Amino acid sequence: MAQTLKDNITKLDVTDQEKIKQIEALTSKINKLDDWQLMSQWKESILRHFSTYELLKRIDDVNRSINTRIISNLSGSAHDALLTEKLRRMFEAELVLLDKDIHVNLQKVSASKGKVHTRLEILGNDVSSILSEGEQKAVGLALFFAEVENRDDSCPVVFDDPVNSLDHEISNNVAKRIILLSQRRQIIVFTHNLPFASQLARHGNESNILFMTHVIDRLGSQIGHVNENDSPRMATLVKLKEAYSKAVINYATMKYIDQQQALEAAFVNLRRSCECLIEEVLFNNTIQRYDNHIRVQNLEEVVFDKDLAMQIVALHGAMSEEALHNKSDESGQIVVTLDTFNDFRKKFEDLHASILKKRKELTKSRDEARKVEKKDPTKNW
Repeated sequence: MAQTLKDNITKLDVTDQEKIKQIEALTSKINKLDDWQLMSQWKESILRHFSTYELLKRIDDVNRSINTRIISNLSGSAHDALLTEKLRRMFEAELVLLDKDIHVNLQKVSASKGKVHTRLEILGNDVSSILSEGEQKAVGLALFFAEVENRDDSCPVVFDDPVNSLDHEISNNVAKRIILLSQRRQIIVFTHNLPFASQLARHGNESNILFMTHVIDRLGSQIGHVNENDSPRMATLVKLKEAYSKAVINYATMKYIDQQQALEAAFVNLRRSCECLIEEVLFNNTIQRYDNHIRVQNLEEVVFDKDLAMQIVALHGAMSEEALHNKSDESGQIVVTLDTFNDFRKKFEDLHASILKKRKELTKSRDEARKVEKKDPTKNW
């Protein structure tokens, strides 16, 4: 028994160097097993990669072996037939709608790899070497409208500031053309050009086209305020009066911060109403913001009353000073009261009524003078 124990002790009595060698050998085997396991995990992905590479290489070889000249020739022939028979006529018609009396030819330049390339020419020269930037834009829009009308689908069309570099007359024609196109398609227009947006709205109303206007604006201290389906800068006096009334309709049930925001919105629209009062009532729409025409015939109904005009100026300034410029609490919020707003509202509506009354008196006086002149044309000689 003792000898057996001695033999076991001898077996266990190995040197540190032998232990290290054993550990290194085992570690090496473990590393190899880990590598094999990792390769096994990536095997399918690697094989798919090589398979895809081989497929792409075969496709590329086939493409290189195909002669596209026949396809290009057929495409060019079809393009010539379609271009000559339909698109050219539509392009010329679109130029007329945009009121551009320019004789522009739509020419095929080349056909390669199954694709046909065209360009616009005037007397054999590229349009960019002859036309101004604005005229090029108008011609390009005419071609775009022709291509859209030439399509069989009714997909929506998106315009992004389409009237840059165009004069106001062409811009107005583009607005009319977009409204005409909207009778058959959904149209989305992005623009920062307020006169153009006003033209779109006017032609849309005249054509009974249903449209919505969303404006990103500054509302008092609120930057980036989105006016959904509303455009305060193009709103009429009627809409602005509705807006400032609606802003405070539930004032009593609002929280403090909501009350201040509601009053701020109400004051902004009331101040804009003063501006519209000048434009629509005092000046009888003779000159309209965001419009490029002066309606001289409207001057007959203009109220030339300096006192009334100065009352509007004073009221507008007082509202700006009281509600929009005075900051009084620590948070910088505008602090006004509903009574303050109602006081300004009454002054505005009384002033509106006074101008309408004055206009009625002037109209009556003018009509009486015309009757007298009609009876005796020589009276005012």
